[in-house]
Amino acid sequence: MVRRISVASAPPALFFAVIVFAFAGFTSPQARAASPDDLKGFWTSKEKRDSLIEIYDCGEHLCGRLVSLTVPLDDAGIPKKDINNADESLRGRPLAGIEFLSGFTYDETKAAWKGGRIYNARDGKTYKSSMVFKNGELKVRGFVGISLFGETDVWVEVKNSAAAQ
Repeated sequence: MVRRISVASAPPALFFAVIVFAFAGFTSPQARAASPDDLKGFWTSKEKRDSLIEIYDCGEHLCGRLVSLTVPLDDAGIPKKDINNADESLRGRPLAGIEFLSGFTYDETKAAWKGGRIYNARDGKTYKSSMVFKNGELKVRGFVGISLFGETDVWVEVKNSAAAQ
């Protein structure tokens, strides 16, 4: 004999809990898949919080620029410059304002931004790069050759527009 349990005989709290858990994935912004527009806006490194970065459209790609530094001046009180750039003619330019992310395109099959380049002002080199947005964090990976040989930095969005300017 098969005993059937109807929804009407289930305790109301249990029924409510099942409904909440069933729809939690559909309503949570953290659970949804990434979209091409998720990265546009202002970001900072989750751990260092030493700079403000803006990611924006540049043609058919996403690019990013260094908006500001937490410590914008060097020891002499002069705005920090791109002193490690491999191109000597660019070593006098201020770090604030430089475009250091370029060429990212969205790969829908991987829910990631691929084919980009990232400039590292600390060593003056440009690396291949990819970005993945998940659980409210942006994982930015710079690498040489293949992604296995690289480093990842985690960024968080800066939502306060006054702080972002």
